Amino acid sequence: MALKTVAFIGAGRVGTALAILLGRNGYRVVAAASRSLESAERLCRLAGGTPCPDPAAAANQAELVFITTPDRLLAPLAEDLAARDAFRAGQIAIHTSGALSSEVLRPVKPLGAFALSLHPLQAFATFEQAISRLPGSSFFLEGDTEAIAAGREVVQALRGRHVLNVHPLNGEGAPDIAPGRVSVCELRLSGGFKLPSADLVVLTENEVYGWQKIRRGKSRKFRPGFSITTLTDLEVGDFVVHVSHGIARYTG
Repeated sequence: MALKTVAFIGAGRVGTALAILLGRNGYRVVAAASRSLESAERLCRLAGGTPCPDPAAAANQAELVFITTPDRLLAPLAEDLAARDAFRAGQIAIHTSGALSSEVLRPVKPLGAFALSLHPLQAFATFEQAISRLPGSSFFLEGDTEAIAAGREVVQALRGRHVLNVHPLNGEGAPDIAPGRVSVCELRLSGGFKLPSADLVVLTENEVYGWQKIRRGKSRKFRPGFSITTLTDLEVGDFVVHVSHGIARYTG
């Protein structure tokens, strides 16, 4: 059975770690491109494949194309690759952003390619850290049906766990809840809950990640007061605090 071919556009810590791990688990890395050719060469030394100065040349060579660039570059890069016919029917374009849906890769669809968002629920400071943490991680998958199937195989190769049909929300309006869909939104809840009658389960970040970010409100700052020994210390209009009578304004 021929190995599935993968290419990487973006050779940072996540892209490099994915390339190494997939190369060890049934995939063949054929090409890599990056803003820095040196980074692409490094990825290829570690995982195989040919470094390419042109992202379109890398995309043309593989069945699965991982675009692991910073979020701000995804949309313009997808448009540029589509304009240069870098994709063909049946290919799958994959990004790993947790903030963007697969819609950011929409420009490749008229060429017959499929789009997928595959986001690991992990943070990595280095690619060595990513290599150790990606196996066994949970992944959010969202995109075309054909791409979801391929994404499940990728997650399985990484020995991870997947959550299907994630629907990220931008905070505008109510969650679009539907059977088989996982909606992600920012709310303040102390814990999750179940509504069996509605077949609904709500999980907080503590139950998903194992930790919870503590949000602290801004504390108000007050000027410190002082004790007085005589009424001549006061000026008309000053606020005073009496141990028995509370707060008052001095009128003379």
